[in-house]
Amino acid sequence: MGADGDVGARIRVLREASGLLAQEFAAAIDLDPTVVSNIERGLRAVKTSELTRIARALRISPLAILDENSLLARMPMAARAQGVLVAESDVYNKLTVLAELHEVLSRGGISNHPRLDDLPTVKNEYWKRAADKLAAWVFDHIELRSDGIDRFAQLNDAIERDLGIDVVVAPSREEDFFGAAITDREFPVIFVQSSQLRARALFTLAHELGHVLVQDGVHYSIDTDLAGRDDRERLANAFAASVLMPEAEVRDMLDSGGRTAQSVARMLIKFGVSFESLVYRLYNLRLIDEVSRGRLHAAGWGGLMGQMSESDSDQKLAAQLISARNTTVEPQPPHLLCARLWTGFRQGVVSIRPLAGLLGEDPDDLLASLADEELSGWNNEHSDPDSNASDETLFSGDPV
Repeated sequence: MGADGDVGARIRVLREASGLLAQEFAAAIDLDPTVVSNIERGLRAVKTSELTRIARALRISPLAILDENSLLARMPMAARAQGVLVAESDVYNKLTVLAELHEVLSRGGISNHPRLDDLPTVKNEYWKRAADKLAAWVFDHIELRSDGIDRFAQLNDAIERDLGIDVVVAPSREEDFFGAAITDREFPVIFVQSSQLRARALFTLAHELGHVLVQDGVHYSIDTDLAGRDDRERLANAFAASVLMPEAEVRDMLDSGGRTAQSVARMLIKFGVSFESLVYRLYNLRLIDEVSRGRLHAAGWGGLMGQMSESDSDQKLAAQLISARNTTVEPQPPHLLCARLWTGFRQGVVSIRPLAGLLGEDPDDLLASLADEELSGWNNEHSDPDSNASDETLFSGDPV
């Protein structure tokens, strides 16, 4: 089969997977049904303008049609296999745009370099054992301190810096969306809904990291909630709980502080998690029973606050709890992809527009800022400091 036949066959497979009948498809792309039939049988080539309309009707990237082995071709097939309504998913469309940029950069020789080569293989293992093995691997590869509300930024930075995985924090039109990920080894990306409170966003970030690390061939994940309805979601939750609330630290804090409201408060502050996440962890570690879990859920965060006395130590805990509860995460672009786009722009692979779009800047303004004289060699070119300058002079000017 020639190139036209290969493309036509892929169009037919994608069209059938989408549930579109041939006549519906023909009407959607404004072509005669006979022409569509000839295209799908490889008897007629596809024009560039037609390819764009075909991709739009199938809710996929044109690159997914042209290369059946690409990430962009794997993602929509995986989506439909899971029953996801791709056409209605704002989050999936955002992931597709990122994958398109990756594909263009890769074809231009600007590669992606996730550092996951020594990941343990867990695909066929029991989900709980797999979660523990992946958590142990993470502890060996990144440092995540337990010190409160900055833990989202800590884990975020470590994922990008130490694992080479992009993290995007952004809003979505879908209000019931928590997080998503491209889990394909070629271009792993984690997406976190920015409207979440920081404690919930932290668990979402760790949950999506679990999906990426398991390497189960699914290629992407979209989570409208974090309920453990199947082994795949239970694995991601168990992994997140182990990474964010290490068993040894939880037990030490209970041993030293007892089963008190103050111990719960200190754990919430230390781990940076939500009240619900901590109760979940205490239960799956068998540190509380079903009855105690129910009582804690019924009392909730408000009940915990009600247990704080007027002592200085308790009031300090209460202030920290309120501060942690009322903080949200800041939107951020995928830093690693942005760096690749900058390289691609300088090498003529892409225009400045994709980078400007991810950074939320006007392309012309970004170009103007990049046109300033470069700082190369500045250390050797500056004049000697003025030793006679006053403090008022040294601290003059607008610092921002």
